[in-house]
Amino acid sequence: MHTIIASGRPLQFELWWSPLRAIHRWYREQRTAAILGRMDDRMLKDIGIDRSTIPYEARRHSIGPGGC
Repeated sequence: MHTIIASGRPLQFELWWSPLRAIHRWYREQRTAAILGRMDDRMLKDIGIDRSTIPYEARRHSIGPGGC
């Protein structure tokens, strides 16, 4: 079996790791949305978030450094 090197890592590793990264990103997004959802409107306003933008903000903040 041949291993293709892409970005200094074997492609085989990237194909295995990608679904786990997606699941982890989804979990962080859900956790962030739940935390923001428990806050009252005044607390959300203090941090500059409107209740209607919670899903967007959760998605945006669940993406860690390097886009993962």
